[in-house]
Amino acid sequence: MKPPSLLLGLIPTVLAGVASPIVINLGGSRSIGITADGDNANLIQIVSVTTSGRGCPAGSVATIISTDRTVVTLGYDNFRAYIGPSPRSTCSIRLRLKYPGGHTISLVQTTFHGFAVLDPGVSGTFESRYAFGNAAQSSLVSSTIESSPESMSSGEEYMATATIPDDRKVYSPCGEEVDLVIQTNINLRSRNETGSGSINDENATVALTQQVNLAFEPCVE
Repeated sequence: MKPPSLLLGLIPTVLAGVASPIVINLGGSRSIGITADGDNANLIQIVSVTTSGRGCPAGSVATIISTDRTVVTLGYDNFRAYIGPSPRSTCSIRLRLKYPGGHTISLVQTTFHGFAVLDPGVSGTFESRYAFGNAAQSSLVSSTIESSPESMSSGEEYMATATIPDDRKVYSPCGEEVDLVIQTNINLRSRNETGSGSINDENATVALTQQVNLAFEPCVE
């Protein structure tokens, strides 16, 4: 396991530009992100982080919030999946968020970045469900990566992004502390009987990260 300081050092900085591809081939990464006006600094705070699941045991997730408070980056040290006995990995995270009265938070976009080795016919799907507190309403988004002919099984960095449609967004209560619950699955599938593949953190220079883009806005009376 990487020490927390090393894991934090591997988390990439927030990327600029906007994109929302559902399928991204390895070797074809695109920059993403949500631009902000910079007025949110020191407004949204992460009070505590609780993790559980085979993919994120306690102490294996680093958390960073951007200076404009619009992007939360989660750095994983144990979130991996392999074709074979462990094609699926799960992680549940509770972020306790504190923000001022008169405002609400919604989720806009999620992006996974890391390293994968996928044979032809093998794909990896990232699926995340987001909810605030114990609310019944949640947002479910997914993105998929597939091996490209150029990368084959040699391995490549990937970036997989999914944007949450307006009619599927969830909103936090108006101006109070709340838990943002993030439940994420990584699934590997193969259409090739002899194909192999892995999504892991074994490349020392590429951390598996998940960026969660937030919108911070006044409550509607």
